[in-house]
Amino acid sequence: MRWIDDWPGVSEPHYTAKGTLGKNLVIFPNKGIVVVYLNYTDYPDNTGSVSDTELKGLPSMKQSQMTKLLQLVLAASPKQ
Repeated sequence: MRWIDDWPGVSEPHYTAKGTLGKNLVIFPNKGIVVVYLNYTDYPDNTGSVSDTELKGLPSMKQSQMTKLLQLVLAASPKQ
């Protein structure tokens, strides 16, 4: 994971940890909001033993989907 603050389409200051298969943690410190997206999938340790089709079939959240979720959460949050 790595901490970044450059989620596309989100202007509110934030910190993000991005993990495998679209797992995300986004913190909006000025609003006191934490958004976590997890899926219950173990990523194979040895991807050489898994076909490309199987890897592509693992659940994930697209960046555009997460952006929309974050925008909706921020729009619903109280104005400060």
